[in-house]
Amino acid sequence: MHVLGKVLIFLLAAGAIAAILLTTMALDVRTHWLQQVAQAREEYAQIERDLISERYKHRNAQEALDRVKLGWGNVWMAPNSRPVNPATGTVSIGQGFQQGLGQPAAARAPNPTVYIFNVNGDQSEYLGEFRIQSAQPGSADAVLSRRPWPGENFPAGTWRVRESVPFNYAARFLDQYRMQIAAEARLERMRYDVTRRQEQLAATQNLLQQRIYQLEGDPTLTDASELQRVGYVQALRDGLAQRDALLAKLHALRVERRLKYESLVLIQQENEERLRRYTVQLGVQPEYSPPAAPGAPASP
Repeated sequence: MHVLGKVLIFLLAAGAIAAILLTTMALDVRTHWLQQVAQAREEYAQIERDLISERYKHRNAQEALDRVKLGWGNVWMAPNSRPVNPATGTVSIGQGFQQGLGQPAAARAPNPTVYIFNVNGDQSEYLGEFRIQSAQPGSADAVLSRRPWPGENFPAGTWRVRESVPFNYAARFLDQYRMQIAAEARLERMRYDVTRRQEQLAATQNLLQQRIYQLEGDPTLTDASELQRVGYVQALRDGLAQRDALLAKLHALRVERRLKYESLVLIQQENEERLRRYTVQLGVQPEYSPPAAPGAPASP
């Protein structure tokens, strides 16, 4: 074979090997990209489904937010608000009729009832339902619709004034108001019970003091009997001492009587013995009677 043919055959073989390698690499690249495309399609389909779900959730949340906003009505931020008379629930709101809160004195339209919240950072505290009494350009006077609680006060600062609140929110306020009234009634009953018990305790202490005065006496009394000045205890002690003294005298008299009686019996026995001797000497037989035993009564 000619040399050129050999060279061409060699180049053809080398080209075939290179073509096989390049074709294999191209097939691998194509397979990789086809896998990437399939995975991207699956991810896109999943993202599309998630997007539909999130849009549905967002629409529901937006509708719920709109319903909530619709129930709350207009709102005013009122800085420099403060209480005026906590006993009557009168407050001063830092917004007036120029901002749409209430009506000027010359207007015939009635002033609205508003709901006030105290703003403290991210927290909000409900203060109650208020009736606008009068409105000025930069402030408005309002009074609490209900009776203020004992010791209730309203913090000064920035208040959020709302024209209306949702029905369920107002119903919850009404339930809290009822519970507060029930708690006040229980507190009043407890206060009454405490007052009555204190009166009973004072009466008992007074009676106890009187009994102590009766027992111990009061020497400072002037227009009183000796028993009231000395006291029952000391009078009893004095009576017991007198009784002991009388019992001691009685015992001494009994001992003295016993001794005298025994001496009398001995004298009687001696006299009878003398009488018996005298009669024997005179020759007369007397009736003999034995001497009485000590402690026995003498014969008549």
